[in-house]
Amino acid sequence: MRVKYPTPGTLPAPEKPFGSINVEKNDQTKEISVSVQILLDRLVDDQGQEIEGAAFGLALDGSASMKDNYGTSGPFGDSKNFVEPVTKAMLKFLAGYSGDGNVELAYWAVGPGGMEVEDIGSVKYDQIDNLKIRPKKIMGRQTHLMPIIRHFVDGKLKDAPWAMAVIITDGMVDDMDEVEKWTEQYAVQVDSQKRKLVKLVLIGLGEHVDAGQLERLDNFEASVDVDIWSSKLASEMEALFEIFDEVMSENLMVAQSAKILDNKGNLLTAYNDGLPAKFDFKLKTGATGFKLEIPGQTTIEQSLNEALNLLK
Repeated sequence: MRVKYPTPGTLPAPEKPFGSINVEKNDQTKEISVSVQILLDRLVDDQGQEIEGAAFGLALDGSASMKDNYGTSGPFGDSKNFVEPVTKAMLKFLAGYSGDGNVELAYWAVGPGGMEVEDIGSVKYDQIDNLKIRPKKIMGRQTHLMPIIRHFVDGKLKDAPWAMAVIITDGMVDDMDEVEKWTEQYAVQVDSQKRKLVKLVLIGLGEHVDAGQLERLDNFEASVDVDIWSSKLASEMEALFEIFDEVMSENLMVAQSAKILDNKGNLLTAYNDGLPAKFDFKLKTGATGFKLEIPGQTTIEQSLNEALNLLK
């Protein structure tokens, strides 16, 4: 069984500069394995090199359950559109990392059955401020995720050397079983190098986000070691580059040397030739956290109590 910091509604964001921490328990040996990714505001590939030609998609939930988040107008005044400022900030952020400076924008879960996609197309940075953020199609009475997945993975982003699709939602997904089945099949295809990975990031927005649905995909364990999904709650994000928390590389060195100790001071591993942005270690029996020591820097302490309690 595996749990992850952060998990919407369950586990908080880890101490900075950690972006994500996976804690896994072997059911047979009871051994605890920990995988840590350090959060950076840059994109690198598996070799630790800066990514060129990155492509991004942004999808906005157009289902009826999101209606109030888009604001309303009427005889007694207007209500605020909460989606628009989030969307414009995310578009500008993604455009800054995009290889061509553009972002593919679409609404999903529109149409009578919530199974349609309203494609806005490629948006340039200088077009963002003038965008009106609200779907033109009928807002769907159901929320189907597979159409927007296919829109990006099989269409708009399939030929990019590196790609990520950010999907904004209130977390209420009606075709979750189909999405999970697809996720397993896609992970196997990526693992066998039959398809390129498009990293999918769900961001929950609004006061009534179904964090359980976000958690279900974030913690989905495929039969191969390929992680398709990541999820965040917009209310818990401190910086937009947190969407990159699961794409760091073990070949990118972020410090000249470092030591990892458990909360009792026992040495777990030493990195004498450089600390990678992604590293793993085994937690000793009885330990409930770890420390990162970098020469000349403040020691960073991370408790794992909450994760370990979930794994009991």
